[in-house]
Amino acid sequence: MTKAKINIKVYPKVKAKNGKEITEIKDEMINEFLSLFKKKSRRTYESYFRRLLEFEPSLNGQTMLEQKDLWERSKCIQFKRYLEEKGFSENMQKSAIGAIRGFFSHNRKPLFFSQAEKKQVNVAQNETEGIFFSRDDMIRMWNISTIADLSKWVLCNKSIGLRAGDFAKITYGQLRGIDFTQEAPIFFGKVNTGKESVIANVFLDSDVLHAIQELLELHKDAKDTERVYPFREDYLSRILRNLAVKAGINVGEKEVSFHAMRRFLYDRLTNVMSDDKAKMIIGKSTKESSYLSTQELRENFRKVLAEISVNGNNGETKKKVEKLDNTVENLVRMLAEKDKQLQEQSLITMGLQEIFRDQIADKVRKEQGLTKDQEVDTTAYIMAQAKKALEEQKRSS
Repeated sequence: MTKAKINIKVYPKVKAKNGKEITEIKDEMINEFLSLFKKKSRRTYESYFRRLLEFEPSLNGQTMLEQKDLWERSKCIQFKRYLEEKGFSENMQKSAIGAIRGFFSHNRKPLFFSQAEKKQVNVAQNETEGIFFSRDDMIRMWNISTIADLSKWVLCNKSIGLRAGDFAKITYGQLRGIDFTQEAPIFFGKVNTGKESVIANVFLDSDVLHAIQELLELHKDAKDTERVYPFREDYLSRILRNLAVKAGINVGEKEVSFHAMRRFLYDRLTNVMSDDKAKMIIGKSTKESSYLSTQELRENFRKVLAEISVNGNNGETKKKVEKLDNTVENLVRMLAEKDKQLQEQSLITMGLQEIFRDQIADKVRKEQGLTKDQEVDTTAYIMAQAKKALEEQKRSS
């Protein structure tokens, strides 16, 4: 059996114009930015900045910030063309430009490009199309997922909306701190995201709340510091793909990554609120400087519940119907009891009327000066006396 050949493109080592290989970055500001990332991501970002030093050996973090306008107008485009000439893929070119923009944003000097500049910089095209889940897809996956194998916990990111690295850090202690007595959406907390160091304001819909309660019940003995998801981050995408296939979703050649859950939420958030507000919720860099309170963001998040929830209108419609059913049932029971009492009172009144009919009739005849053989209306007399008694009772009170 012959092994399949895999063609791997090997890029040249990073060398400065003097031919000396660039193996490390010595600039303090750039290294401070790189220190924000985990080991694997840091290595990737270091490779981008080594290419940048290959492009311009005298470069350092301070001069980059001082030349911000120049980087916006031309230098990013020149660097992209340089990478293109070196034979790097469009995705790598875009990622390298993204690293530079990240450095500027970290130092509170974000780069802003014109539309023409954006077209030249953002040229990357994904070789494999990523999947976009519909609400129907989400319902199908949710209905076959379970808490026991954590597949339902993976789907909870439809409301949480974090990147894989941040999602994997959630602990049982954080879940135990949720106030389940509140009405959805419940504010989970502010999460400092790892990739961009931007705060995400996380909210939970009722589907997720029920799933978390089930999760906590199943893992009562778990320590507060223990992570809910104990496996490697890349397994999150594998779990999601297996779930999609099992649910009968036509995946085809599309990439099914955990990021699709974050995209599912973000796309629906931007349908009901501004892009900047949506970014504040999922934890992406934004140009909006105005402060929005947690309550304001919660009210904005409430607008998207119908689009991301599985159980109807986020389960709230079902609750209201159940409450209404109970109210109607109680009313029917009360009316039946009241009707029974009225019937009993009516029978008693009729019985009393029959027993005392002759005595009442004699009393009426006497008051009205009638003879014994003349007919009288005893019912009218009783009603008149009752009315008179009620009026006297009102006056005395």
